[in-house]
Amino acid sequence: MLGLALEVRDHAARFGAERAARYLAWRVADRLAGYMPYQGLLLPASRARGRNAFAPNRLVCREVALQELAPYTSDSAYDLSERFLSDARARADCCIGVFAGEKLVSYSFNSRVPTNIDSGFRYEFPEGWVYHFKAFTLPEWRGQGLHSRQMSAILNKFAGLACFKGLTTLVVTTNYASLASFARLYFEPVFRFAIVGKGEKRRVVADGHSFREGFAVAKLGASNGGP
Repeated sequence: MLGLALEVRDHAARFGAERAARYLAWRVADRLAGYMPYQGLLLPASRARGRNAFAPNRLVCREVALQELAPYTSDSAYDLSERFLSDARARADCCIGVFAGEKLVSYSFNSRVPTNIDSGFRYEFPEGWVYHFKAFTLPEWRGQGLHSRQMSAILNKFAGLACFKGLTTLVVTTNYASLASFARLYFEPVFRFAIVGKGEKRRVVADGHSFREGFAVAKLGASNGGP
């Protein structure tokens, strides 16, 4: 409980009392009954513009071959597992990383095919869209705009493809820092949903906004392929 209290205090300092109260309510609801609310965001290709991914302070942003990431699975600071990288290779994900010299300080993954968002559910989206997910920055490098530099590299890679429709991502609705970051990058909030319940009873519930056509969250193993 002490850890939760510190998290709530941090949210109050950074985002105000109202958002801190929402964060506390979500954490309690999730702990008691299982509740994970998401915001679905889109950046249509018509609004996407690639830029120079090299930073003036000598940080370098580039595509990272997945085999380059293998050594980081033994370092808990990077939140990467061998299982995750195996799945990423199977999907042929694109990883974009930011380096300070030879040190990887930030990364994100990008998938062109339906991708599991946890052990029980998969995010599905139309062909031509790229799912941007697992964006990570080492704590000491946060707040320096590294995510926007990654986005530039991602758009430089995909925006020239004739079939490219845009980027999509999912963000937990109480992750206010990430929502603000994506808003600055011109992502549009287009749908909301929640995964509720625990164990085999977990299910998807639309949160007052229907999914955009072609976008869905499917329960793994569901006979109809839908939520």
